[in-house]
Amino acid sequence: MIQPTANEPTHSGSFGLPQWIDRAVQLHSEAKQNLEEETVHVLRTSLRRCLSMTETLVKLDPHKKWKRFQKKGRRLFKGLGGLRDMQVLAGWVRKLAPENDPLTAPLLAELARREQKGKDRAEKAVLEFQPQDWQELGAFLSPRTDRLEIGGLAFQHMATEILERSIALRNKAIATQKMRTWHDLRIEIKRFRYVLENFVPLVHQSIKRDLKKVQDLLGDVHDLDVLWERVRKFTSLSDPSLDTWCETITREREERLNIVTRLTSEPDALLIEWRKALPSGHALEEAAFSTLSAWSSYLTKDIAKAKRRANLSLHLFDGFYKEESTLSGFFPKDRARRLLRGAALMLTVGESKGEDPTQNASARLIRKRKPPLGWTRKDMRLVALIIRKTRVSEHRARKQNPNKSLSQALRTLAGLLHQAHGFCESGALSTTRLSVETMPGGFIIRASGYKPEPHAEERMEKQKSLLEFALRKTILVIPG
Repeated sequence: MIQPTANEPTHSGSFGLPQWIDRAVQLHSEAKQNLEEETVHVLRTSLRRCLSMTETLVKLDPHKKWKRFQKKGRRLFKGLGGLRDMQVLAGWVRKLAPENDPLTAPLLAELARREQKGKDRAEKAVLEFQPQDWQELGAFLSPRTDRLEIGGLAFQHMATEILERSIALRNKAIATQKMRTWHDLRIEIKRFRYVLENFVPLVHQSIKRDLKKVQDLLGDVHDLDVLWERVRKFTSLSDPSLDTWCETITREREERLNIVTRLTSEPDALLIEWRKALPSGHALEEAAFSTLSAWSSYLTKDIAKAKRRANLSLHLFDGFYKEESTLSGFFPKDRARRLLRGAALMLTVGESKGEDPTQNASARLIRKRKPPLGWTRKDMRLVALIIRKTRVSEHRARKQNPNKSLSQALRTLAGLLHQAHGFCESGALSTTRLSVETMPGGFIIRASGYKPEPHAEERMEKQKSLLEFALRKTILVIPG
């Protein structure tokens, strides 16, 4: 995995989004005067850059204005798409047309007619686009990205997700040779390039030449597929010129697919080499938590407190895991730690909903969130359950069946989380580490540096009651 060097800036204000917005607005002004091929191309390029950034950022920042920003920009982008598509197809016809081919002239005339229709739609989209409103949305949203690190693990994780999908699609495309699968691979490779280009520039710099080559080849294949559909619909199946066009397009298409297949095949498969530049193993697990942390930071009031709570929860977990069968008897250790850490990190994301109790709102948000790499939907549901169980009072807990091993394990994890949350609410800034010792009939939690606030003892007693009930043992908290 490529790491930032000491001289590389690890943070970039707004990732250049305001500059790309301004560029798109400037080009939109030019497009109002003319819709020449180059003008349309560079305007769509600038819009695509803004929209590709937004597609990534909205997965971390759920603010509803991102959707509005996307919708306005996408409407203009799509409005220009028909015109651009006809311009591209006309270029392919001129490039591939056989000498003295009787289809070429009428085909170009048909494309010109469709290009004019596309131009009419493009002019309408340009006139309807309101650049000032779009810029104002961008001005509001751009500062919200300042908390995110360029090249950070959250963005590396998102790039890894896309590349994993690309590798699976490449294998499927090779096996099936279906046009749709090659098209899906082209889209994923394009997304991969945009995430790297916008947010992981070091990795992008190291692979950009080969990445662009693969993207361009797959783009050509898609253009040729669209061209063939257009030619086939334009003329009758009995026209002898159709066979010539079929042979030409098939030859050009297969030539490009052969290159893609060769570049992505063992032993030096490009996609596998690109994968080596991104997190794996423990680093991938940390990248997944970085993604969850970034998302949580937009939904909770104090992400620093959430991270302290996660650390203290793991201290408690490691201390109790050796001694307590309700933890070691159901979940593998790594999975139990992952669930607890995730629950501690996302405990208060429901604060963004302004509902009471917060735990219920947090659980709903977590269940809806797509799991990161290495996680499953079930993991997210279990995290949501742990959070919900932190608000179960001892009286209500007694009504549940304590013999169910899953419920008992989740309740114990909830008790650990509840206890760590208690330290965060009553002295977390001074608490640096927690350790666990056994005593007759219970456990001692030694809290290094713990300096409870005045009148915090009663609150701490309530915080440990859920863990005491889950373990059926007494717990003492002693400053260490």
